[in-house]
Parts: sequence; C-alpha cells; structure tokens
Amino acid sequence: MSTVLIVDDEPEIRHLVRRCLQTLDVTCLEAASGQEAVESVRRHAPAVVLLDVRLPDMHGLEVLRLIRQLSASVSVLMLTAFDDSRIAVQAIQQGADDYMTKPLDVDRLVRRVRELLEAGRLRIGLEGMGEQAESDVHFYGLVGRSASIRRVFQWVQRIAPTDMPVLITGESGTGKRRVAEVIHRLSPRSRGPFVTVDCGTLPAHLLESELFGYERGAFTGADQRKVGRIELAQGGTVLLDEIANLPPDGQVKLLQALDEKVVFRLGGTTPIQLDVRVIVASNQDLRGLVERGRFREDLYYRLNVFELRLPPLRERPEDIPLLVEYFLRHFSERYGKTVRGFHPEAMALLLRHTWPGNVRELRNVVERGIVLADRWISIEHLPLEIQALARERLDVREAESFAQRAQALLEETEKYILREALDRAGGNRQVAARLLGISLRTLYYKMDRYFPKRDRRSGPSRDE
Repeated sequence: MSTVLIVDDEPEIRHLVRRCLQTLDVTCLEAASGQEAVESVRRHAPAVVLLDVRLPDMHGLEVLRLIRQLSASVSVLMLTAFDDSRIAVQAIQQGADDYMTKPLDVDRLVRRVRELLEAGRLRIGLEGMGEQAESDVHFYGLVGRSASIRRVFQWVQRIAPTDMPVLITGESGTGKRRVAEVIHRLSPRSRGPFVTVDCGTLPAHLLESELFGYERGAFTGADQRKVGRIELAQGGTVLLDEIANLPPDGQVKLLQALDEKVVFRLGGTTPIQLDVRVIVASNQDLRGLVERGRFREDLYYRLNVFELRLPPLRERPEDIPLLVEYFLRHFSERYGKTVRGFHPEAMALLLRHTWPGNVRELRNVVERGIVLADRWISIEHLPLEIQALARERLDVREAESFAQRAQALLEETEKYILREALDRAGGNRQVAARLLGISLRTLYYKMDRYFPKRDRRSGPSRDE
C-alpha cells in the first residue's frame, strides 16, 4: 500500500485531504511543520507528499529542497492559498511535480494523486529494470511480445531522443499516458517536469486558462496571475490527453505555441518563450474530426509529425497471459497475498473475452481476482460479463481465434515452468530435467525453442 504525506499547519485541511483520499488505496500520514515533514520523509519514504507552501517554521520551497535531498523519487504536489505564479514556477523548477491552489477541488486532487502514484510506480519500474528493460517481453514497464506491441517499443526507442511532437492514438485503456511517460523518461528532457493535462475531464471554459494561464484581471474572478500547464512544463514534456476536446480558440493558441514556441496568457500581451516538448493523445479519429470541421486541419498536421498507434488488446491476444502474470505479481505484492494464478477455466474465459476496456480492464479484473481469491482465481471471481462467456457456444471463427489464444497460453505456461525449474536447479540442466520429468535432450530442445542463446539464464552448467 502506497503512503501519502499531508503537510499543512491547519488540522482542518489535513483532515479534509485525508477524507478525500479515502477512495484511494493509500496510507495517509500527517505533518504540521516543515521539520516534521522532512523527518517523516526520512523515516517512512512516502510515495507522494502534499506540501503546503506556508508553514510555521520554514517556507514550502525550503522543505521541497530538503525533501529532494532525501529522495529523488518521491512525488511532491505543492498546495497554496495564493495563486502566486512566481512560486509555482520556482516549485516546478526545484523538483515539484505539480501545484494546486486552495480551496481545493476535491475531484481534481484525488485524480492528480492517483496519477502521481501511477507515475511513481512506473518510475520505480524504469529505474529498477536495468538491463532487463528490453527483454523479450518487457520494455520499460510496457509488457507484450506480439508483433504489434513490439513495433510500438521500436518506434518509442526511435522517437524518444528527438524533440518532435508525437500524436498517440488508440482506444481508451490501451496505455497512451504510460507510453507518453516512457517517451519522456527516455528523452534528453527526462530531468525536466512531465506535466499532464486531461482535456477530457476539464470543462471547455476552464481548459484554455488551465493550458495557457491568465493574467490578473483577465476575467471576473481572476484576482491573481495563474501560470498555465504548458508553461509549467518548461525544460520538460507536456502531455495533452484527449486533445480532441480542446475548444476552437484553444486550438488556435496551441497552433501558435507550436509554430512560434511562445505562449500568451489570457489577458496578457507579453510572449513567453517555450522550451517544451508536446505530446498529444486521443481515443478519437482526429482525421475524421477534421473532415467534419470539428478540429483544425493545420493543427492536425502540426501535431501529427509522428503518429504512434497503440493496438487494442483484442488484436494481441498472445499478450494476455504475459499481462496477467505482470499484474498478478504487482497486486500480490500490493495486497500481501500469495495467489497462485488463474484456474485454467478462468484463463480460458480471459482469452475469449474481447476486452472493450483493453489493458485497463484486464488490470482491474486481475486486481479484483487478487482481492477475492485465496489461492487460485476461478470463474466465480471474475466479473459477471466474463462469467457469462462460459455459457455461450463458440462459432467457427471464434473457435479458431480461441485456439490461437489457448496455444499462446500453453506456450507461455510451459516457458514459465521451464524457467522455474532451471532457477530451482541453480542452472544444472540435468537436475532441471529430472524436476520436470523429461529427458535432457527434450530439455535442450525446449530451451532452443523458447530461449535464444542470448536470453538463456546464466549460471553453472553441470550437465556431466
């Protein structure tokens, strides 16, 4: 379970934030001063720190500096009652991941903490995978061995070191935000901020001011200057998720920002020079929106310097067993359980399901199974719509597809068991063959089939 540290000298604010985060699977700690916050980070290593700017013993920026000396991986979200653009920019430049103003928008706060937790888990995965980051099935936290997903891995490697705009397309749940994070982490801008804007959840009348910021007096209620999200990403990367929801005026300003590398805050006349890489994502057909006059054609071609299409899960069924294993490990560790895996009948239904929610839906199914099951995840632990597949008959076309998925599952299972036997035998092939109840010749045949020589486990070879 991840830990969130709430740092504020007002007990009412700490209580409010704690209640807001009850919907997340987190443990909340509290600190009333900067010194308490630093000590709590040292002792508990939280995943996210919600840090008030004005504390009784020191300024929030000083606390941020001390936290960063202790940990480079903790995510820090600054909270302030004053929308001070200077402090916001300083906070981002000194290592804060984001900032929010009081009074807090509860829904936005919960959503942002959830995003920071996910980004933190991905960051740990990127740092911990080392030489295994480009194995036969893993690529910096992305999982799969199908031809379509491996092409995505290859293109990410090619485009990450550049500064070109990238358009990531794909259905909801295919991992667009995660791919954008990997592109940023593999780029020369990796030490800069990675700022996300979900254009699909913000109202149209707020979206433009959120992106570009505004000057004091720009409109009724604009009592202080606000720095836009694009400006906050200086030196790093900004992801504009669900870009199709950007209103016409915002499209014009975004096109200007991309062409001239400057941005104007609402109500402002001074151009602000930008040093930002822009990545956009959409689950809609932007080309179709252009043809219907709902998206600017010039902006579409400006964004579509390189389009990276993420395949839906139904197009890569051979990746389902790998993703299941990946999520099993992840959620077993999170919930402290030793669930062995999916019962064969339950796995067969996973292979038959068409996954309209894609990888996100599969992730939720595995998490549900981990919570409900004791040793094996069976059919009764699956959502009702997947359980219903057990009562349906297969037509010829679906039967052929199911056979392919089943074959992929059998091969992946055999490969897993083979690795397990070799690990337990300490690399001794003869011992591994005896554990499996097969001949040494058969063992070598299977190793040649599943593990190219570059991928074989290193270790003692005491075959003779």
